[in-house]
Amino acid sequence: MGRRGRWAGAAVLAAVAAWAWFAFSGPDPAARLVWLDHHAFRNDPAATFDPVLGFRLRPSVSLYGFRHNAAGLVGEEIGPKRPGTVRVACLGGSTTLGAGVETDRYAYPALLQAMFDRTTGGVRRVEVLNAGVFGYHSLHTPLRVAELGALAPDVYVIMDGLNDLDAARSVPLATLERARLGRLAGWRRDLGRLAAGEDRLAASRVPGMHDLEAKWALIGYRDNLAQAVSLAEKQGAAVLLVSDPLRLEAPEAGTGGPNAEQARLLAFGRTALPAAAASVAEATGAARLDVQPVFDAALASPASVRRVWSDSLHLTRYGYFLLARQVYLALAAREPAAAALAGAPVLDDARLEAVCPECLAWRPADGSGRPKTTEGAVRAVAVTNLKDSPADAEGWSSFSVAEGGGAGEIVLPVPPTARSLRIYPRIQGPGDVVAVESVAPDGGRTEVFALRKGTDDGIWSPVGEWYRLALPEGADRRIMVRVTGENAQVFHQGPAVLFADP
Repeated sequence: MGRRGRWAGAAVLAAVAAWAWFAFSGPDPAARLVWLDHHAFRNDPAATFDPVLGFRLRPSVSLYGFRHNAAGLVGEEIGPKRPGTVRVACLGGSTTLGAGVETDRYAYPALLQAMFDRTTGGVRRVEVLNAGVFGYHSLHTPLRVAELGALAPDVYVIMDGLNDLDAARSVPLATLERARLGRLAGWRRDLGRLAAGEDRLAASRVPGMHDLEAKWALIGYRDNLAQAVSLAEKQGAAVLLVSDPLRLEAPEAGTGGPNAEQARLLAFGRTALPAAAASVAEATGAARLDVQPVFDAALASPASVRRVWSDSLHLTRYGYFLLARQVYLALAAREPAAAALAGAPVLDDARLEAVCPECLAWRPADGSGRPKTTEGAVRAVAVTNLKDSPADAEGWSSFSVAEGGGAGEIVLPVPPTARSLRIYPRIQGPGDVVAVESVAPDGGRTEVFALRKGTDDGIWSPVGEWYRLALPEGADRRIMVRVTGENAQVFHQGPAVLFADP
């Protein structure tokens, strides 16, 4: 081979080496997609695959009680931005979208909109967009700010954290390394782990709480927020960083499994999330709102926890009201929203509560799921003015008011030993009530339970939810279940109406 051939061969090798370097040193697109969609939400009926974001909401559909508009956001359609209107885009995951409630009307951005509309007497001077997507985390946020700039938001409310923590647990360390550092760096680290022992290599390729600090550094929560703030500033938009409310409860002593792991993960987040947000706010001048103290107060009792959280992560309609109230007060005190209110006084607590009375009056169930047995159940001794539905395969049916209206009644004895029982009611509208009364020998009645609602939101309470009854004392007393309203129901299994509370 002559000199010219050797130079040509060297050039080819150099080109191949350069190609290999650029192809394998940069972030691995496949690993990045795993990180962006670590729960494979692209397969959910409400979502569709997106090569940049991993997935996005399917536009122009209505699923699970949530409306998706043509822009792929939650809620009503978005028209042209009116002059003088301040547009607020709320970004985040499922706690922004509104998971945990029956309809997007109870998501915090919708409640925030209602609060601003009440402030200005129904004239929409502040327009709130719900850009939340289940499963989105801080890696999505700068991407969303970049694309939502077309809608010209004046303020971004960014609430990230829960899904970042979940990604730290659910995405393997090796995947995060390839997504953030590149395949070459990932291979080098794999070789180092292999040299240290196959167990370390295997651990890096599976989800879990191991290497949490290393995973958190790769997730880059602070840097992702800082990038989102920088992009917003280039659009001329303000930013409010809001802490994702954490249900911070210590696991019971001696317990393990998912609940204990979740508690440890949230405890880690309690320190990591506010530290990162405070650092970004200090460096960029973005406003910051810490709502955690409000939600810490809700952990005072099991009853208040059930009122605020629908599960270990998501909120109830009352919980979203608490969140919306804090965001409203923070935005109303700052420009540009303060100027858009045109001197209208900021609503006080009483007026804010009047914005969503069904949020304040709503009562959470004590649990859900039907009992496996009727052992210890209390059976009806008399049923008046009630009709029964056909029984299902398990023998369950529901009493409702008979034709002609009025109230129906079920009379039951007071068990001699049980101090609490479970009841399975269901209602739909404000005229529907299922109440339980303690009846004294002289006929006097004391209400011990009632399921009712103050406004007509068109939503049925779920089938299978149960409520705990504290029973009156005295063998000479009776229990009266009163059913009022066209769509009030009490589920029972044969004569068994009240069930044991283990």
